[in-house]
Amino acid sequence: MQDLTFRKIKSSSIVEQIIDALTNAIINGQLKPGDKIPTETELMELLGVGRNSIREAIKMLISYGVLEIRRAEGTFVKQGFSGIMLNPLLYGVILSSSGSSQLALMELRELIEIGLMKLAKQKLTPDSQEELIRQYHFLAESFEEKPFSVQAVFQADNLFHETISSVCQSPIIDSMNTTVRKLTEKLRLDTVTRIIREGKQEEFKAAHRELLNYLIAEETVYDIDRIVRQSYLYDMETI
Repeated sequence: MQDLTFRKIKSSSIVEQIIDALTNAIINGQLKPGDKIPTETELMELLGVGRNSIREAIKMLISYGVLEIRRAEGTFVKQGFSGIMLNPLLYGVILSSSGSSQLALMELRELIEIGLMKLAKQKLTPDSQEELIRQYHFLAESFEEKPFSVQAVFQADNLFHETISSVCQSPIIDSMNTTVRKLTEKLRLDTVTRIIREGKQEEFKAAHRELLNYLIAEETVYDIDRIVRQSYLYDMETI
């Protein structure tokens, strides 16, 4: 049996506590990516719980992308990050449709984007700069398309922000950003629709131009916190 230490589980939420125990073992380094976890029998002894609860907890951790089963070998801690790990967050927000949860999600998105912009500026290359400029012009030109399409503008906006995220070259950041943008998709589409209806296309383009200018400027002369928060006022007005 591996040299693991667990506290006996006593309360009613047994499966959740098994998940917490295994997750904490991974976080504190007792179990590392690629390690085989204890067998069901060993976990029953370590945690003082039944086999069915152990199996249910392992199934859930597999569905979260934390564990994987290798045939004829056992159950192992998965190596590397997978976007599926963010699914519990996705489902939790989907099932909570209150205005306060939307506001909290927008605040999270704002914080992520500020950090993402700062990292993207550090990692910007001549090629990625050229692609960002191309995506900005694609967004600006989407307002002139005939016949005009709100959906086309929305997709161009998504491509612009996805390109910024890709500049960071971080699968974890990219997955987090994609998940949060997916959760706010309806709100963002409603915002784009409202901006166009109110004739604020030039303001919308100017806000994105400021984001681009921050990234491509040789010196940091732009206040990115202010720029991002200013652009998020459009979404806040839609909530």
